Amino acid sequence: MRTTTRPRRTTCAWIALALAACSPPTQPERPSILLVVSDTLRADALGSYGGPAAPALDALAERSALFERAWAQSPWTLPSFGSILTGTYPTTHGAVRLEPERYDPLDPTLPTLPELLAEAGYRTAAFLTNPHLREEFGLARGFERYDFHETEYRHTKRGEKVRAPQIVDAALGWLADEAPEDAPLFCMVHVFDPHVFYDPPEPFAPPALAEGDRRTLVNDLHKRLWSGPDALLDGDRELARALYAGEVAAMDQALGRLFDTVAADERDWVVVFTSDHGEEFWEHGGWEHGHSLHDEVLRVPLLIAGADVPGLAPGRRTDEVSHVDIAPTLLELAGVPAPESWPGASLTRPRPGRAILCESMLYGPEKHAVVQDGFKLVRRKTAPRRALFDLTSDPAETRDLAREDPARVQALAAQLTHLRGEARAQRPEREASPLELDPETLRALKAVGY
Repeated sequence: MRTTTRPRRTTCAWIALALAACSPPTQPERPSILLVVSDTLRADALGSYGGPAAPALDALAERSALFERAWAQSPWTLPSFGSILTGTYPTTHGAVRLEPERYDPLDPTLPTLPELLAEAGYRTAAFLTNPHLREEFGLARGFERYDFHETEYRHTKRGEKVRAPQIVDAALGWLADEAPEDAPLFCMVHVFDPHVFYDPPEPFAPPALAEGDRRTLVNDLHKRLWSGPDALLDGDRELARALYAGEVAAMDQALGRLFDTVAADERDWVVVFTSDHGEEFWEHGGWEHGHSLHDEVLRVPLLIAGADVPGLAPGRRTDEVSHVDIAPTLLELAGVPAPESWPGASLTRPRPGRAILCESMLYGPEKHAVVQDGFKLVRRKTAPRRALFDLTSDPAETRDLAREDPARVQALAAQLTHLRGEARAQRPEREASPLELDPETLRALKAVGY
């Protein structure tokens, strides 16, 4: 486990000027904020989104504003977290993969959500795992405490997953023993359980693992999963989905302790739950994530509970929002001004008809997508090929309408070009400084499937 404690200071001089011009209100009292991000969680993996029951998260959904169509900006972790924490698109914040073993970190000149909250008097801490969230990728800025939990390795060099109970215990320990009582808190918790390697603990393992040697069954299944669809045996797809569902159930149980503790706390809390991206189970021929822009990897849950404003009242259901909206929403609830250049908007006010940009692939050729008014256009960067989907009548994206509706393709393509141009224009001028990852980080990434 790596724990970093840093002085509370900003890296952006303009933040102080903005806060001086618009200081946070003293009444009502500013809420503490809990932001929980699950790795690799499809929206439809939760009961509140039509999937299997997840008691803790479904209970949270009942007292939340629930966003039925929320999109990640990217189908993998690093750029998604960059967008959550900066309110900007990957093209702007720059935290992307350039090529195998070479990445760009988060742009060090961009203000982050924890920095802005810290400047406004919030005490900040993060408890997380996933090698793409290590400090060298630039996501720790603004956190007084950045509690990164390392994986442990077996002789096979596969990572032993850091599970939600360990992360939740660390966060609860901070809340009980270290979190100050005289200031609002911003606590980010990241849990990894639904990510491969799927191997849920008892009692969440599927019955299929009761026969034979469990370790051999699970290891052999993953070897076939990584070998491609032609290597799969009868029942492998069903077993993979069942293992994934078990991981979600185990995570949900651990998060229940966290939600119960916050609910009993004397502070006023706003609780936000989302995921960095989803997971593909052969809906479009692929498995895992990072190589497509279909909704199984882009559509994520988004719940906001405890916000005492009409626009986020429990039971509210809203469509077409995205990760870049989270930071401006939380800043508004905290009484802190958000940068005017951010493309996202506070979710306290609906913005019908807005366009959402999704981009930044982990594997394969770069693709970009735009979502607007219930339609999605996907465009490959190096080829003129475009695909158009009606997400209302065809949510599974089984029918490409590009040939049937060229006018809509042209309009959405123009919108996509405009959004990407704005994102490039907002990226600060700086010299390229790609990361050359050290052997330890590369090993950690490979151990969890990257």
